[in-house]
Amino acid sequence: VRCLLENAGCRLVVTNRDFQFPINGRLLPGNESLVSAICAAARREPDAVTAKPSPYVLQAIMAAEGVPPARTLMVGDMWSDVAFGHRAAADAFLVLSGVATREDARGWRGECEPDAVMRDVRGLLDPLAAVQPPSAWPRWRRYARARLVGVGSTPLRSVALSLLCAGVGSYAVIRSRHS
Repeated sequence: VRCLLENAGCRLVVTNRDFQFPINGRLLPGNESLVSAICAAARREPDAVTAKPSPYVLQAIMAAEGVPPARTLMVGDMWSDVAFGHRAAADAFLVLSGVATREDARGWRGECEPDAVMRDVRGLLDPLAAVQPPSAWPRWRRYARARLVGVGSTPLRSVALSLLCAGVGSYAVIRSRHS
């Protein structure tokens, strides 16, 4: 903080502003608790946020895979995952197996409002039963035969493992450019 206050050219760059972090079935304070304290003491907001919800990482993944945003689905468990997808011009589904609750999602607006809500990522296996609201079903059909690219806190070992695990982190689902 002292460096920020004493050096006009010093930039404040943070990785994320997640307010909670799920670990071992508990919700612990996330990076936002530290970011807010530093911002308050330095009397300024960050100059840049390098990870979610900034779109840079997802845009880089889409570019590397050659897949446009209209064929990309972000699946995550908190507001920053949803905003991450939307800021990259992709659809974003919320899973309720991590930080956010259905009540949280009902209050989110704008870029934080999910396109659909599922209990957990197993809903990707049977979206007509899992994806709410039903108006999101046509969006889901775009992601049939999708490939998964891990961008969250849980590394992908395989597509099957990621789909069968509940409570995993965030994922970008990118449909094959050839399907």
